[in-house]
Amino acid sequence: MIERRQSARARVMYGGVIACNKRQSTMNCVIRNFSEDGAKVEFDNTALLPDVIDLLIAKKNRALRAKITWRQANEAGLAFHP
Repeated sequence: MIERRQSARARVMYGGVIACNKRQSTMNCVIRNFSEDGAKVEFDNTALLPDVIDLLIAKKNRALRAKITWRQANEAGLAFHP
């Protein structure tokens, strides 16, 4: 498999929140890996998410704008916007 990431991701297990629709809609998630450039998130339901979301990480006290780069039934890969 060809590695296309800009930086290596660390395996983590953070609780997070995916927010969309100007943060009017939210969904809890688990962040499985994380770097300054992106993350992999898992969530319980298969609700359709827009292409651009906000990822809120309480443990790191951060809110990051992200584009969904790939999707599966209950997980997604994110690339953070600067």
